[in-house]
Amino acid sequence: MSYDFDTQTLSCHHKEAYGFRPLQSYFEQWDAMTDDEKQSEWDSLNDACRWGAERREAVEKESLLSFTGRLDAVLSLNGSLSTDDAIRWILQSEGFTTTDYMYGAEYCANHFALSYDNDFSDNFQRVCAAVVSTSDKKVA
Repeated sequence: MSYDFDTQTLSCHHKEAYGFRPLQSYFEQWDAMTDDEKQSEWDSLNDACRWGAERREAVEKESLLSFTGRLDAVLSLNGSLSTDDAIRWILQSEGFTTTDYMYGAEYCANHFALSYDNDFSDNFQRVCAAVVSTSDKKVA
């Protein structure tokens, strides 16, 4: 049997698969395993990572459709609204705070369960930067 498990990256691989690092007891069990058992466990982690990536991709795709529909609905309210203005309205309706805007496009993507590299990343970044810039001027 060919082995490709890597004890050095086990903790990171587990975190990618399940969202948290394993307990010390996991490492103790790992150390007690044969190479065949370690490979089987490693393969299970690979399967969990693959399933998680597929699930995340499906959620992000559905979330993009949902956000795009919401954006289209806001844009239809006023023909002269820009996409940035419509996004600003949506973020306001979500109750974003100045602190939320400071985190920028990635925070927006996370909030709406979008991929970080989504169709509206540039819009989110512009809107967030404008709000932060305006709030900085009010403080000064």
